[in-house]
Amino acid sequence: EDTLEAKESWLSNLHPTDVDIEAHLVVLKAIATSIQPGAPQRAEYHVSNRLLSTTESSPKQLDECYEAVLEAWSTSSKEDSSLCVLRSQRWFRKIRQPTLRSYHLLLNVLSKGRRTKLNNNRVRNRELRKEHAEMAEQILESMTKISKPTTLAAEADTEAYNYVLRAWSKVFDPELSTYKILDLLGRMEKIQRQNPSGPVQPDTKSYATAMQAYVKLAVHRANKEKSGGLEEVKQAEALLQYMHRLHDEEGFENIVPNTVAYNILITAYARLSQY
Repeated sequence: EDTLEAKESWLSNLHPTDVDIEAHLVVLKAIATSIQPGAPQRAEYHVSNRLLSTTESSPKQLDECYEAVLEAWSTSSKEDSSLCVLRSQRWFRKIRQPTLRSYHLLLNVLSKGRRTKLNNNRVRNRELRKEHAEMAEQILESMTKISKPTTLAAEADTEAYNYVLRAWSKVFDPELSTYKILDLLGRMEKIQRQNPSGPVQPDTKSYATAMQAYVKLAVHRANKEKSGGLEEVKQAEALLQYMHRLHDEEGFENIVPNTVAYNILITAYARLSQY
């Protein structure tokens, strides 16, 4: 059977001499991808109380185990968001040589923008989103220095940038959010021009996030003045047209002006019509 319980039972029934780090990893990876409540705590318990006390392992193998616990916290939707961030950071720091996936997992949890239940204060929740976006951007900055002498093991790619774009899109400050997103998108385009076949290639998600930022800013300004917001929606529409040019004329297959992008624009004009 492929269930988590079946794998845990399989491990428990193994003869002690047959239990190695790979056997533990089978269970840990199953826990990490589980949607069950308490899965992250279960992964932590497994590493701390079963694996470390009974099994010899190499640093690389231990890193894989720690990354599995990081994944459990990063992808959890059952635990409080602040706890997920704190525990993800803790397990990331345990990894001796983080992989690109390790960075993606950490950036993922920082970019979700989920409301914490530990502190029901609306102002503090908004502050946390900004803090998490700043943390995500700092991590991205550290990844961009890979080409220089460093102990880091992963170079920033499109997915890493998109996580940071998402983190800033969750911030309750449309002016700052839009500025940050457009700045990051500009940096992605510059990197792509310098290295067309490199790991950073702005894609549909990158441009759609920028469009959404313009729309949020438009609504923000429409709330302040009757004729406000129209210029920002036009900027979003210009981005959509730019996506068409990149895809249709310049052949960028990773940039597709799809239904999501069009729906962002349709929603924007609908919302402005209410003011």
